Amino acid sequence: MSDSSNIVGIILGAGRSRRMGLENKLVAEINGKPMIVHAIEAVKNSRVNKTILVTGHQREIVEKAVQGIEIEIIYNPNFTEGLSSSIKSIGHELSKDVDAVIVCLGDMPGITSTHINSLIKAFKNNPNRQIVIPTYEGRRGNPVLWGKQHFSLLVNLTGDQGAKALFQKNENNITEV
Repeated sequence: MSDSSNIVGIILGAGRSRRMGLENKLVAEINGKPMIVHAIEAVKNSRVNKTILVTGHQREIVEKAVQGIEIEIIYNPNFTEGLSSSIKSIGHELSKDVDAVIVCLGDMPGITSTHINSLIKAFKNNPNRQIVIPTYEGRRGNPVLWGKQHFSLLVNLTGDQGAKALFQKNENNITEV
């Protein structure tokens, strides 16, 4: 895989944040910035070619929190259908000349560009393994990099189904970092 790979960072920020009560956790301030801004900055400061934020629940509040940041925003009107609907809302981005996407949750203020770049490096160094997952003490986490050969799996997820089932079916295509 060459250094000219086209990798898109997708930040999921459409969820209902029910565990935080009425406040949308994505706009909760951490170190003087909304939580979602930490995730956006990590992705934008990494080696991705494009950064997209998917909004949904309380979209106006989330979009106001990121106002002034150069980022593409896609609204997911079907956010009540779960995480998979946000992935489907960026399906048109996957049909372009994209080699991989990194799916990052908007409520991960501790993620850094170094974390994201390690996924990209592993992807480029292991061209036969098209899914790259960060792992800590044997536990898989987020964000996850998906090579283009697996885009169809992503857009066929349903409900609030995460990717664990996809991981089990594609163990031979996974690189852990």
